[in-house]
Amino acid sequence: MKGLFDVVTAESAYSSKQYDVAAHLLIEKYNKEKNLQEQAEIALQIAESYRLNNKTISAEEWYKKVYDINGSSSAMYKYGLMLKANGKYPEAEKLFTQFTKSNPADRALGKKQLLSVQMAMEWKAKPTPHLITNLDINSPASDYAPVLISEKMMVFSSARSSAKGDESYGWTGEKHSDLFISNMLDYQSFSGVDPFPDPINGEYNEGTATFTADGKKMIFTRCGSLSKKNDYCHLYESRQDSAGRWSLPEQLILFESDSINTGQPFLTVDGKTLYFSANAPDGIGDKDIYYTEWKNNAWTRPKNLGPEINTSAYEGFPYIGIDGWLYFASDGHPGMGGLDIFKATHEGRKWVKIKNLQYPVNSPADDFALIQYAYLDPSRSEEIASVGFFTSARTGGKGNDDIYLFVEGYPKPDTVPPALKDAQQAVIYLLIGTIKEIIYSDAEDPRSPVKSINGLEDAAVEILGLDLSSRIDSRLSTDIKGQFQIELEPNTDYKLTAAKGGFFTQSSQVTTRGLLGSSGDTIIISAELTLDRIFKQREVVLPDIYYDLDSYAIREEAKPVLQNLAQLLMENPDIHIELGSHTDSRGSTKYNQILSQNRAQSVVDYIVSKGISSERMTAIGYGESALVNGCTDNVTCTEEQHQQNRRTTFKVL
Repeated sequence: MKGLFDVVTAESAYSSKQYDVAAHLLIEKYNKEKNLQEQAEIALQIAESYRLNNKTISAEEWYKKVYDINGSSSAMYKYGLMLKANGKYPEAEKLFTQFTKSNPADRALGKKQLLSVQMAMEWKAKPTPHLITNLDINSPASDYAPVLISEKMMVFSSARSSAKGDESYGWTGEKHSDLFISNMLDYQSFSGVDPFPDPINGEYNEGTATFTADGKKMIFTRCGSLSKKNDYCHLYESRQDSAGRWSLPEQLILFESDSINTGQPFLTVDGKTLYFSANAPDGIGDKDIYYTEWKNNAWTRPKNLGPEINTSAYEGFPYIGIDGWLYFASDGHPGMGGLDIFKATHEGRKWVKIKNLQYPVNSPADDFALIQYAYLDPSRSEEIASVGFFTSARTGGKGNDDIYLFVEGYPKPDTVPPALKDAQQAVIYLLIGTIKEIIYSDAEDPRSPVKSINGLEDAAVEILGLDLSSRIDSRLSTDIKGQFQIELEPNTDYKLTAAKGGFFTQSSQVTTRGLLGSSGDTIIISAELTLDRIFKQREVVLPDIYYDLDSYAIREEAKPVLQNLAQLLMENPDIHIELGSHTDSRGSTKYNQILSQNRAQSVVDYIVSKGISSERMTAIGYGESALVNGCTDNVTCTEEQHQQNRRTTFKVL
């Protein structure tokens, strides 16, 4: 590794995602820097490197340094996330309470984490009936994502010293991972660990495999290649012949683009449905769970599992258990810190009733890749409900990620206190909402006339109580009419956020304050949001953006429109836009070009003043070069026709 440090700069290591390398080099740079502002920027990169490398203790230390230097709300929030990931729940609760009170614009963000921390403390105080045991096959390196071939063998991923590649993985500092295999004596005893037979493992990363029921076909993830070790991850397939030899892996082509990362596959028992994670452009978040079906000797176009499961964050490691539940990992649903394991049940074509598995299956660290070894019908007399395995980066393990055994016992039935049975029936506050979309005459042109406004099906709706005492943090999806409903608490403010792939995320607030009723009454609160479709590289005119003659100062009547645009950018942090300004044809071409550039820049500067990074916006003055009508030089036009050309626009890049 020392030789690598000699030739790689801190900047190049960070930009190329060699986070283990970058952290060491950046610390050297930080220690030499005397300027406090520069120190803060370097410390932030160090903290990010440790966070992305799953070294949360070091990340916590460096986010605190950033916060101590500049007091930024961003550093405060990420410092809180690392406190949570390290199980320092009281400290995290205090910090997120302070963050929520002192950052009105990010109040919902802070409240969501505050509620999550409070739930984590409750779950830890009342653990579920699971016994957790570290397996003896774990190594000092990362061991993760177990899968069973019948009840005789476990295949898992590992970066242990016997992995095939010679180079260290710059992201983690460990070796590139390979697939390994171990014989199972029973569900808690193993005999030996060997590399998976050739030709599956290569020089770079292989992992997260799945097998058909007969164990003769496998699908697994491979990242990197001989020509480019840090390129995309894809799914590969290999088959075993009658002599027990595995075929040369072939890539599964699931998407049209080869620049989409796919991984973490799971095949259903009948081999006809393949679940996996991907960062496809039509996704809802960072990584989403998709599925594809085997029909007519080919895999169908992958379908997103939908907003019930997928959030704006990370979802992966799908698995359909013996009990019929879908298990998956997420850091977008409320959890204990890092990735948590969740389960959902199937109703019709949707996965619903999402449940966090709570403590001790979940911990403050990353927990993921759960599988079941056995599941016993609750009607039977056994004390054990289920047995299985999962991966965790929790403290006390042998390496970074370890594989754990869980044994679940039957919980005691819940009892309802007699006092609650006789309690007076309360007032019900029922929120009934509708999410809509605009349908244009030309489906590809937002400047065409509006054809209709329809309900938007399968939109993800999040309802978060903004008051510190509120316990509501719910995620729903809309029905075929774009509708949803949920019961709310009295005297509480809520943030309502709606999102769907291909649309701008938008939000509004609703409240139950001041709404009084008698015992047993149902009070209806109505809410409606219309989501705008994202048209990439399509010009959209911002209404009411006018300027005084020969001026580029923002007028008062234009500010509400620009504030709405700033809010839109705040709620869609991955969107980058171009802000353009146009003039009419009157005046010289050079003058109009300069004036329009100044006007476009004034719009950018105003939105920056509302907390949006200038890096997300490009200001372009078009002058009179893009007239929307025939009002060119020496053509007589009305003032209204000239005004059509004097416009301010934006388009998504």
